[in-house]
Amino acid sequence: MKFEAGDRVHVTRLDGEKVDFYATLCDMRKTTVRLTNCTKSRYDNSRVYLPNCVSFWKIKTDYYTLATDEEDMDKPERQSITKAYNKARLKNYEVIEIMQDAPDDKIELDNHYIIEVKEGLYVRNATSNYFFKFTKDINKADVYEYENAALKHAEIVDGRVLNLKRYVEVE
Repeated sequence: MKFEAGDRVHVTRLDGEKVDFYATLCDMRKTTVRLTNCTKSRYDNSRVYLPNCVSFWKIKTDYYTLATDEEDMDKPERQSITKAYNKARLKNYEVIEIMQDAPDDKIELDNHYIIEVKEGLYVRNATSNYFFKFTKDINKADVYEYENAALKHAEIVDGRVLNLKRYVEVE
């Protein structure tokens, strides 16, 4: 298997333990690669062996495969985007939201980024081999946790990165 920085992977073994999460590969070295943007944040910045190492395989220390659409089958966190988005579009495409009477049942998340290809059209999905799907529904736009990853994809599709403040509804 050949992996490159920026590939999205499904990790099933890490440090000899069975795991199940998705991550993006970055900071590749001769024998290891660092994991970022993990669906289980406690594994962010972990290093895993590359396939050219004897420690890589299902029964060895580390194992992962290129991610497929299976990642989308995980139950998503319930999230809400406030109506301030349309007003913020007028300010250099930076989404700045001020929640004056924010209800107690919403928790502010860190900044996230989405890509607008043209007005009203967003990147819905981007695969590791740079195949893109698009959507007109901002709620279905692919959310990037790191601005540099969003900028890389925005450059490929000639789009703009929007900084989006998000909230999780607490039930």
